[in-house]
Amino acid sequence: MASISQVNFWATLLFLGSSMSAIAAPRLPHQPPSTVPFAPILLAQTQTTASPLPSLVQGIQRDLAQRLNVAPASIQILATTPVTWPDQCLGLARPNQRCRGGELPGWRIELASAQQYWTYRSDRSGKQFRLEPLAGADGFAQGELTPAASQTLLKTVAQNVKRPINKLKILELQATTWDGCLGIFAPDRACTMIAIFGFRALITDGNATWVYHLNEDASQIAQNATASGAHGKVLVSLMPVETEPVPNPNFDSKRYFAASSAAIFPAPSASPHC
Repeated sequence: MASISQVNFWATLLFLGSSMSAIAAPRLPHQPPSTVPFAPILLAQTQTTASPLPSLVQGIQRDLAQRLNVAPASIQILATTPVTWPDQCLGLARPNQRCRGGELPGWRIELASAQQYWTYRSDRSGKQFRLEPLAGADGFAQGELTPAASQTLLKTVAQNVKRPINKLKILELQATTWDGCLGIFAPDRACTMIAIFGFRALITDGNATWVYHLNEDASQIAQNATASGAHGKVLVSLMPVETEPVPNPNFDSKRYFAASSAAIFPAPSASPHC
């Protein structure tokens, strides 16, 4: 039977060991919660010691850079984790989408742009990868701004604000569900109460910032004129999805909405002359 001193000795070692483990694990920057219901199965560390192929990582950086209209070198790789996806759709099948069964070894790759975190999923070889839906996306929504929709948005913004498209970039993107007016109030205009899946986008040319509302394929785009127009070295950020605005007792909603203005622009058929 162990003596009391021996028990105290081993208890002290156990306490110190757990404390050192807690200290050695630094806290990562806050990341928005994922709305994807599937929790990936982590592979045991002994099963793979390899890292993702450089071509896969570079391909994902280029893909995200194209969507945001930024240089690939500005996209930071935060973490790469080996996982096993539950099907051939990387666990990202949309409602009513059929996927081939069978687990698929792959990677979960976390990245960061100037003001936002992003997560991609891929197979092991890198032949297929997909961007995870944004936090807050409806279960029936696509939840990602495709490269084609991104270019449509940027062309519309370039025409509207009279800036060259190569000077514009998307700083932040939020998934949301709009009404028939894309969430933009205009006097004497009725809005159809339907659900339109889309995004709120924060766009800049490095000096000014603009907020745009759009549906998922960017066939409908509206500038939020009230929220746009910040100039100079002012840090502008969209309100987090999970954050509720704090009521202001001195806020006059009638004056605010009467002063707001907006314009809905059709998608351009040709490149802007900038």
